Amino acid sequence: MIVDTSSDFGQRVAKRLDEERIIWLTTVRVDGRPEPSPVWFLWVDETIVIFSQPDTVKTRNIAERPNVSLNFNSDYYGSDVIVIAGKARVIEGGPAADLFPALVEKYRP
Repeated sequence: MIVDTSSDFGQRVAKRLDEERIIWLTTVRVDGRPEPSPVWFLWVDETIVIFSQPDTVKTRNIAERPNVSLNFNSDYYGSDVIVIAGKARVIEGGPAADLFPALVEKYRP
């Protein structure tokens, strides 16, 4: 995902991708219903990386229906809404989350 940081909006998106701890991942269930899940994430080289336990609803949904959306919570007044739509993919046997030092640091208690 390329973020154009030459605009105010692009700068806000980049800042939130760098600083937010939770993003909402919405996948599509087999019956067409949306399935939102709050997830931890890391923005790396224009890619949003999300780790999950294997064989979860979200990973099964992505494997069969890769269209997803991501969104951040709005502010107190319902402003600063950011929604990202795209395609996701499940990487079977990918590296463990603890091999990403930036992710470990981001979510360190």
